[in-house]
Amino acid sequence: MPWRKNKLALYDILQKNHFMSVVIIAIMLIPLLYSFLYLSAFFDPYEHTKNLPVAVVNEDQGVEVDGETIRAGDELVKQLEKNDSMKWVFLDSYKEMDLGFQQDRYYMGIVIPQNFSETAASIQDPKPVQGIIRYYANEGSNYLSSQIGNKVVQELEKNVQKSLARTYAEGIFDKMGESVKSLDKASEGASKLADATEDAAEGAKKLKNGTQLLKDKVDKLNGSTAPLTNGMDQLVEGLKKSRDGSQQLTEGAGRLESGLGEMKEKVGESSKDLPKLKNGAQEIQNGIGEIRKFVNQPGLQSAAGTISEEAGQIKEKHQEARKMLDSVLEEYPELESDPAVVRLKEKMNQVSRDYGGVVDRASQLDTKLKQAQSDVDQMYQGQGKVVEGIGKVESGFNQQHTALTQLHRGAGTLSGGLQEMYQGQKKLLSGSTQLQNGIHQAADAPNQLSAALGKLNDGSDALNKGLFQIEDGQSTLADKLAGGADDARSQLKGKDEKAEQIADPVAVDKESINKVPNYATGFTPYFISLSLWVGAMILFTVIDMKRMKWGEERQLSILTALLIGMIQALLLTVALRYGLGIEPKSEWWFFLFPLVTSFAFIAINHLLVAVMKDVGRFIAILILMLQLSASAGTYPAELLPDVFQSIHPYLPMTYSVEGLRAAISTGNETILWNNLLILLSVAVGSYLLLAVFNKTVAVLKNKKQTVEVAQKAV
Repeated sequence: MPWRKNKLALYDILQKNHFMSVVIIAIMLIPLLYSFLYLSAFFDPYEHTKNLPVAVVNEDQGVEVDGETIRAGDELVKQLEKNDSMKWVFLDSYKEMDLGFQQDRYYMGIVIPQNFSETAASIQDPKPVQGIIRYYANEGSNYLSSQIGNKVVQELEKNVQKSLARTYAEGIFDKMGESVKSLDKASEGASKLADATEDAAEGAKKLKNGTQLLKDKVDKLNGSTAPLTNGMDQLVEGLKKSRDGSQQLTEGAGRLESGLGEMKEKVGESSKDLPKLKNGAQEIQNGIGEIRKFVNQPGLQSAAGTISEEAGQIKEKHQEARKMLDSVLEEYPELESDPAVVRLKEKMNQVSRDYGGVVDRASQLDTKLKQAQSDVDQMYQGQGKVVEGIGKVESGFNQQHTALTQLHRGAGTLSGGLQEMYQGQKKLLSGSTQLQNGIHQAADAPNQLSAALGKLNDGSDALNKGLFQIEDGQSTLADKLAGGADDARSQLKGKDEKAEQIADPVAVDKESINKVPNYATGFTPYFISLSLWVGAMILFTVIDMKRMKWGEERQLSILTALLIGMIQALLLTVALRYGLGIEPKSEWWFFLFPLVTSFAFIAINHLLVAVMKDVGRFIAILILMLQLSASAGTYPAELLPDVFQSIHPYLPMTYSVEGLRAAISTGNETILWNNLLILLSVAVGSYLLLAVFNKTVAVLKNKKQTVEVAQKAV
């Protein structure tokens, strides 16, 4: 039968040619070894980064902030000591690290500069300085290790930034806590100030009422000064008349004394002068009576008493006003510099001085007036006795000389008393004149004081309103401050959690779609495709294609090549699945798709070698090199240069990688079926072309043989 006639020669080869047997077995194992060894060696290289030596040099000198020493470099070293993502090697100097680089002892190095703490602490300054950690990658030692190190350093940078942000946020919250305490104190102070302002407003209200009362009193005083002024004017006029009368009386007393002397001398000569003497004495008594009447008149005594009393009342009112003003200024010292208050104080001081003199003079006037009344009464009584004595002279001439002597002596006393009274009246008149001037000035002072008090009253009213407005504002301020403190205090709750949130505000919730667990799983589609291509290429490099003919018994057929390819694929997938632990999304697709891939790659290589011999083998190698870059087995096709993107759709590994990726990682059957059909089409098309090529070669060969036979026959 045809099948037995064209049976495979694989069994005979394995039985009779032991060297070829070894070669065939090696060819079957090459894809397995290629993928398994590479993927097992780099199954998950990031899992072993803890064995990667990284040098760390801490040059940070620390910094003192607010009496506290900060050593951010030491804190970073402590974090690295707890981190086992790398093999951290802590060194003392940069020179030691550089020597390690030269001897390839370190793949990377980290240097914490001297000012690291200073720059870290500057985050609270108006112009913070960015901290710098120097990272050195020994790329010449191993480039991929430096790329791994870059990721680790980026993670380290993120952690440092997070730590600094947390520290800064905690500092801000601490400052906010202090601010809350300050707000509480400010609120308490504002409340106390509001209470004090309320008291001040009440005081200002009392000041207003007091100044109004004082103004009313001053106005009343101003009204009462008119009678006092008029009475004082009358008193001065009366004192002038009294002075003139006293002068006349004094002159009369002098004449009386002289006359009594003469009468004393002449009394003995003649008694005829006694009636004249009696008349003269009577006239003197009458004169003294007039003086007594004048001095004892009720108006004069009442005027003097009124002057003294009113002056005393004015002085008391003035003292009350002065005390009230001093109390106001003591409570509101800022009014000291007010021009109206300064003028008021000057006027009150002037009035105080004037009133002092007036009160003293009024008291002296009252005293002198009472003394004069007493003296005049005594004189009047004495003169009465003189008259009585003269009368007795008439009845007893013998006693006349003695009486005249006494009368002369009394006249001398009277003359001296009258002289003193005259001088006293002059002084009283002078004091009264000064008092009159002072009273006139004092009469004008209440007007000025009233005007000043009016301004002070207006100012007190404005001050009162302003203080009540301030008190309302301060109460509102105290409430606002208290509310702000409560709000800030509520914001500070959970400050540690908030500081953590500020330090790491966004967490990426990473959800893997079609998760790839490790490096080996991600690269399995690429290495299966690559291994099967290399296996097919080696198969047709080692085996002599001249022996691969159709229909010749005991010769290696196409089915033998396909069988070897299938064995390569099965060995490879079984080893990866159960030896390396690759877990595909679909088990049967994981085993089926490599069989189809091997079939397609065997067909392509068979076609190339069968048609073009060694040139075909070279083309297979060239296709392999192109597929290494353009099949998108490592990086996405979108990241490839344009020339590789343009040839990407025409490479067989493009579809094997995409299909195997779907079988292992995504389970997308649409992609699986599409790529499976493409690879089957490529395989069938390759063998159809090979069949056409072999048929053409056979026809040409038969023609050639026919020609040769014909030529020999001739």
